[in-house]
Amino acid sequence: MQLKNYLLLFVVFAFELEAWSTVSEYWIIEKPSALVLYNQYEQRLMDTEKSLLAEFSAWRILENDHVLSDQFTHTIKTEHDRKIYYIQISVEGEPVNDSKAGQIYTFKNTRVQGDTVRIKNSDRLSLQSGDKQHDLSEGMLIQRIFLYRNRTFARDIAGKTTGWIEGNGPAHWEAYLPANSDQALEKQLFSRVDRIFKSYNKRLDKLFAYLNKQYDKSQIPPQWIAEKSPSYLKYTLVPPDYRNRFTDSQSYLVQELHDLLYGSAYQLSATDGQIVISKPSR
Repeated sequence: MQLKNYLLLFVVFAFELEAWSTVSEYWIIEKPSALVLYNQYEQRLMDTEKSLLAEFSAWRILENDHVLSDQFTHTIKTEHDRKIYYIQISVEGEPVNDSKAGQIYTFKNTRVQGDTVRIKNSDRLSLQSGDKQHDLSEGMLIQRIFLYRNRTFARDIAGKTTGWIEGNGPAHWEAYLPANSDQALEKQLFSRVDRIFKSYNKRLDKLFAYLNKQYDKSQIPPQWIAEKSPSYLKYTLVPPDYRNRFTDSQSYLVQELHDLLYGSAYQLSATDGQIVISKPSR
């Protein structure tokens, strides 16, 4: 085995050991999009960004009273989907708009997991998300988030579904270690990339609908168009004359993609109006 493979295995095992040794508090929030949320840069999330958050999703509590850099806004610092978010709280210490967020369940003394398993057998396991049950199929990649009283809370990596795993998990899943040639990982990862670009396209549609109405215009909104090949995944902003007019928006898009691809073998490069994700060599 090459040295880099030893190093990879060491990093993976070290991460899992640290995760399993960590006791933490989690919130399961029925409708997180109803809350007032800030991203890791302390910028308030827009409705389009919040709409991407899964219902009944897990939020790890890092700090119960964190004051933002404005020295005024009190928040709860959390981690969700390996990103930092801040939930704004009132003077009473409750999340703002919590009455609209549905149920917020608190689980203390949980064991943080964070590893990924592959489902071996179809229709033997399911994710219980609120009152909905989602069957898990062979080949699906599931991230285990935390363990509470021998129950595992997890999420489907390719989708927005999160919930408690129902069934005999160890009998029907196997440990998953990514490989460059793994088609399942690539399919699910690129599915999430597509959803991110579709979200930005919707924002551009809404922006131009508003501007056209305000100024009595009929300009066509720019869109990110995908081009796929065996060696790369490329998105280009069209029409071309818009490519240097949305640099701020593109910088946020690039950061979101970097966060998604972090830890994978995929490379991202960006110029004005064009983003390329290179696939690992076979």
